[in-house]
Order: sequence, then C-alpha cells, then structure tokens
Amino acid sequence: RYKNSIVEADISELSGLYDLPVKRFKYKDEYIAPDDELYGKDLYGFIVEDLENILPCAVQHITGEDGTELPEMWNSNIIVPALLKLIQDLNTRLKVLEGKG
Repeated sequence: RYKNSIVEADISELSGLYDLPVKRFKYKDEYIAPDDELYGKDLYGFIVEDLENILPCAVQHITGEDGTELPEMWNSNIIVPALLKLIQDLNTRLKVLEGKG
C-alpha cells in the first residue's frame, strides 16, 4: 500500500556495513537521566556519523541552531533489513561451501 519501485536489494549497496564499527560506550551523564536503567552502563551500538558514510538512508537528521542538518539517530526499520540481507547472502555462500547449495 505504501511502497513503489520495489526491487531486490543489491548486496553491493550494503556490503559497506561489514566495515561499520560496533562501539562500546556509555551515554554522557547530561544526556540520560540518573534513574534511566541505561545510566552508567556499557552499551553497544553505532556512531551515527560512521553509519552516515556507509548507508546514509538509515540516518535520521535534526536541524542545528545554525540551520545545518546534523545526524541524530539511525533508523532500525532500515538497518535491520539491510543487515538481514547481508546475513542471507552469507548463509547462501556458506551453503555453497558446505555443498548444500
């Protein structure tokens, strides 16, 4: 109902995600409330600026005080299917190597 121009994803458009660094980090004290369950905890995720260089359509922006667009968050509705496509590709290649494909 909501989509058009639908085609199979091309693995070459997504393969840069293999090089996306996964970071361990803590949120800054001023960003997160002390009563938040994530406060002070080691977390895992992406630096949105890193993702913007690899898969820009997965990055959401805000407008800064000077009017420039700033990367703010990554959109899981875009990145999860992209990662699944990479997993599917790896699974297909593994089956070939194992003689099952």
